[in-house]
Amino acid sequence: MKSFRIIETVLYDSVPVNIKAHLARMEKSAKYFNFDYDERKIYRILEELKEKYPEGIFKLRILLSKNGYIRIEKKAIGEFADERAVISDKKTDPGNVFLYHKTTNRNLYARELKRVRKSGYYDVLFFNKKWQLTEGAISNVYIKEEESIYTPELECGLLNGTVRRNLVKSGEVKEKNIFYEDLLSADEVYVSNSIIGLKKISLEKP
Repeated sequence: MKSFRIIETVLYDSVPVNIKAHLARMEKSAKYFNFDYDERKIYRILEELKEKYPEGIFKLRILLSKNGYIRIEKKAIGEFADERAVISDKKTDPGNVFLYHKTTNRNLYARELKRVRKSGYYDVLFFNKKWQLTEGAISNVYIKEEESIYTPELECGLLNGTVRRNLVKSGEVKEKNIFYEDLLSADEVYVSNSIIGLKKISLEKP
């Protein structure tokens, strides 16, 4: 297996408000993969960034190497407009442990996202080998059926995003297996991540 890094992405203007959930997830993955992890070092780097860039909204990508080396990348954020998503024809394996952790070992997602972005799509959605909906390349996915909103079960093979976790914990969103026909017949489709929150999206149907 090639080397990989554990990653987390947060909004600059929300640091350190929303950083705790992200770092808790990073620490959990670090323990699972036996990575060195020093949370105090991350906070020190974030404080240095806040002093250097006291104003503005940025996307911060925190990367943790196995030896504990930390790098934080800063990038400006574009607005989320009336975006579209498309379904990938590539199937994922729920037995792949990397689907449950946010790491740089995501070649399939990166390739598919790059491909669909050329056609103007915001994200690409995946199904596993059982034709259960899992997630997007950069987001969790939800469907609305009548008055309820559902998101796929974690066991289908997906990352438990911070927005997703909060929505499920609050009871606003319920978990269930979502199959191909369910997605196509949904009243509405949403995606979420820590940058855009929860947003409605237009699904291009086959």
